[in-house]
Amino acid sequence: MKANLDQIDLIVDLFDKYRVFYDQPSNVKEAKKFIRERMENQQSEMFLAIEKQESSVSH
Repeated sequence: MKANLDQIDLIVDLFDKYRVFYDQPSNVKEAKKFIRERMENQQSEMFLAIEKQESSVSH
């Protein structure tokens, strides 16, 4: 699904981990600012794949 600002925290977490993988310092605050600006200015389109968890009911 195409991501919107409602999912920004999911995107920021992934983006920050991506940066850390490439030996950049973790900075969630700046990552969120960067992602928000890109989305608000329609400079980036981001997509998420979210797996639904099945609910289990036990009796």
